[in-house]
Amino acid sequence: MYIYTIGCFYPEMFDGKLRTMTGQGTAYLRNIEMIISPPYEKGVSLEAEAQKLSELFSYRFFDSRKDYLDLRETGILQLPALDQKTVCDLVRQQKAGTAGAVLVEYLSSLRGMAVSEMAVKKLMESTLYNTIFELNENEFCPPQLEERKLSFLTAIGTTDSLEGLIGAIAAIYQEIGQITEEARGSGLYLRITEYLYRHYSEPVTLKTLAADFNMNYSYLSSYFSSHMGQGINEFLNSVRVEKAKELLAASELSLSEIAQEIGYTDQSYFGKVFKKQTGYSPHTYRNRAKRQGEKL
Repeated sequence: MYIYTIGCFYPEMFDGKLRTMTGQGTAYLRNIEMIISPPYEKGVSLEAEAQKLSELFSYRFFDSRKDYLDLRETGILQLPALDQKTVCDLVRQQKAGTAGAVLVEYLSSLRGMAVSEMAVKKLMESTLYNTIFELNENEFCPPQLEERKLSFLTAIGTTDSLEGLIGAIAAIYQEIGQITEEARGSGLYLRITEYLYRHYSEPVTLKTLAADFNMNYSYLSSYFSSHMGQGINEFLNSVRVEKAKELLAASELSLSEIAQEIGYTDQSYFGKVFKKQTGYSPHTYRNRAKRQGEKL
């Protein structure tokens, strides 16, 4: 390692001298990596300056296009803030691809900045830890994700350029999305239907259901429809109507009481739903069922 002090009374002279020095150096050195420090005055210890600058070579990680890191104007920068909560929330809402895009955009903003490579990698590792922790907290962390965690961390730690880190993060969050999607698809709709069978008498709505399953309600709606061939409200109505049939055939409860029993606050709405699904009004259905002695 060499330290050169370049005396320039005029700033515009500096770049010319730098190019001359670089050209001379490449004549006998295969690769040259340089850090250009801010100007310093007489009396500053060159030994201390050398030690400080020697720790900064890893900062070139953020701009592989350059053979030097220029600190004359920026100095060493603080790492910009990253909203890890948003990233975690997106993954929990089954939007891991979007979460990865948020991280890629953040990393891309670091190009050419004098920030610590180690600090950035630790931030990415921390975000990954928090992502998996959030999934665990919400009781939805597939075993495959825990098994892949070490490989994900290794992929982050072994990257040797900013572009490599961006690629690793994009691939990691894409894989997280695939793992969680497959795990949800393997049995989530069954858990939802079981939930509706248990809670049909309660004021269940799409939003309350999504909150109970820690999912985005619009995603939950499209997911359920694609797996069951009908919407959640349609399925819930069918569950309630089946229960109403049992009560109409085997009990003396009034229509208003039956409506309340199966989760409807409006008797007339219950009547409309019941007739749409069975072809009979509740009253007609009760009379026919009692004549035949069983549920139709």
